[in-house]
Amino acid sequence: MNQDYLIFGAGYHGEVKSFEAGQVEVEVEIKAPEETESSTSPNRAELQRYVLPVTVIAVDGKRYNVATEENPSEDEVKQAVERWQAQPIQADELL
Repeated sequence: MNQDYLIFGAGYHGEVKSFEAGQVEVEVEIKAPEETESSTSPNRAELQRYVLPVTVIAVDGKRYNVATEENPSEDEVKQAVERWQAQPIQADELL
């Protein structure tokens, strides 16, 4: 069963991605900076992959999977949950 993971780092700012439940690390494609008209799109084959460790962070009594090498504040996680409508880990899904 898949769960939501909030991604911080590698160009992400709390975006949600879905991965199999119980991951201790997830692999994401490094997000390119916003493109401008004068920039060229990166070749998909050249985009790098990045592995981020996963931790569980509680916000307002609910637990969320957070993949990051940074230490986002509780406010940053809360804002990401609200912005991207991340689903918390259900009690029966905890390890």
